[in-house]
Amino acid sequence: MGAINNVASLLNQSIDVSIAYLKENAVAIMALILLWRFLLGSFRDRYPNGWSSEGYSLSSSSIETTTQTESNRREEMRKVRERQQQLADERAKAAAILRKEKEAKEKQRKNQAALKNYPGDRLGDGTRSGDSSTNATSSSSRLRTNDFNPMQPWDTGTSSYRPTRRTPPSGGS
Repeated sequence: MGAINNVASLLNQSIDVSIAYLKENAVAIMALILLWRFLLGSFRDRYPNGWSSEGYSLSSSSIETTTQTESNRREEMRKVRERQQQLADERAKAAAILRKEKEAKEKQRKNQAALKNYPGDRLGDGTRSGDSSTNATSSSSRLRTNDFNPMQPWDTGTSSYRPTRRTPPSGGS
């Protein structure tokens, strides 16, 4: 147990010493960090490829080359975007044509169904198209009034089951 306390006190002392050092030298540390970031940024500007660059050049040819590569890259990106937009437009046109064809087919199908006007085409009629003479029973005579209908559970026609109350038995000694 004493060893754990010694380790904890050592950690506390080292943390206190570190905080005291940071309080005393905070301004100097911040200045060094800012100087490091400035030097690193200027190095990246001067040598964009890192240490493998050809070397330092006093002329502005590297700046001109950089602007040329940037303009070339922008032109390539513009061409790629233009091509992507053309592909998207072509796909949108093809989708519109397919949608119009589907709508026309659906309209034609509905028109043909309306022209036929068979009595069996209606839902719940109970007769099939052309079979009205063979099927003599109508849909209303097929259903009985006391049949169970799950959509109307209150009208079952029979008495419902009611469980007994679950109360503890009364009584005592």
